[in-house]
Amino acid sequence: MIDPTTAWILIAAGGLVGGLCFYYVMILFFRNSSDKRRSKVKRFGLYLTGALTCFFVTPSPLPAYEEQLAPAFVVVIFENFFQTQGRPEEAAWILSISVSALLFFLFLIFKVFDRFFRPKVRNSSNETV
Repeated sequence: MIDPTTAWILIAAGGLVGGLCFYYVMILFFRNSSDKRRSKVKRFGLYLTGALTCFFVTPSPLPAYEEQLAPAFVVVIFENFFQTQGRPEEAAWILSISVSALLFFLFLIFKVFDRFFRPKVRNSSNETV
């Protein structure tokens, strides 16, 4: 049997590798687009990569064994489809809140970065000659 710490390390590594593969597939798919569209695709790809990684890595307690953790999406699927008296609500809430919070914070980080670190575009009509 595998140690739970090792299992979570493998789950995290798999989530990161899957998210990065998804990101690079999106970038390769839109590589011939214009620069403006490509930058929007990269930004959207980072949002989806973060959400995908968070989806795979978010832990949730098992209903029968409260001290054990498992990936929340696995708990939701198993409790919803394979248990007759399954309780997937807690895991579904944990999963939806974690993914929503991550997307919100990524959005804020990118907006702050754009606000303070993007080069300023000067309007040529306002310059004096």
